[in-house]
Amino acid sequence: MKKQQPIENAPLLYIVQPNLGPKTCYMQKSFRWQSDKKRRNVKGAETSFPSPTFASFREMELEEQLHFLANLPEYLRPVKCKLTTKQRSYEGFVDQYESRKVVFQAIQKGRKITIPVEQVISVSLIGLPK
Repeated sequence: MKKQQPIENAPLLYIVQPNLGPKTCYMQKSFRWQSDKKRRNVKGAETSFPSPTFASFREMELEEQLHFLANLPEYLRPVKCKLTTKQRSYEGFVDQYESRKVVFQAIQKGRKITIPVEQVISVSLIGLPK
């Protein structure tokens, strides 16, 4: 019988790898550092604020609720809420809270309303906008 010579095996499957360039990594561009008593704003000035509480929104005082809604972090969308005053109630978003006045973006009228804090009775969350 004739002896078979070994046949060099050719690869059965060819995998073609694309020639990709170097990968770019997107790093964090900003950060927020917060101490217990002071916060630095973008211009470097320090502003005082009460230390953060981990209580739920309903357990906060009225001024804490308004301060919280007016100063949400940039990465959170505004929260829709119902602001009840002595005369009527509004649905919308708290835009600003400073010098004992609330600037409120009402949905019904589509404009900003300035309301003194003394007239505000309660603030309740309705939900996130869609």
